[in-house]
Amino acid sequence: MPVETGTKPAAETPPTAAKIQRRLDTLGNLNIVAGVALVGVNAVLAQTDHSRPAKRRALTRSSSPNTSASPLWIGSAIATAAAAVDQARRTLA
Repeated sequence: MPVETGTKPAAETPPTAAKIQRRLDTLGNLNIVAGVALVGVNAVLAQTDHSRPAKRRALTRSSSPNTSASPLWIGSAIATAAAAVDQARRTLA
């Protein structure tokens, strides 16, 4: 199956395969958007947690109280950055 890049079909690519490649490109972009949204929502939730009274914060605190960034936030930020870099690399190729 001829391809120009991982998500861009060549002119001689069969229509079904070309359609799949274009969908893959769209899903890559949606993955980046979802990652950014996840980071944003997590940041808002973290900020909301800091605006609660101290006693209430103590009741809802995560398992790692001394860290300001949760592992979920860090993981989603790394995954989003990696997806954005990969998409940029594919676009420039």
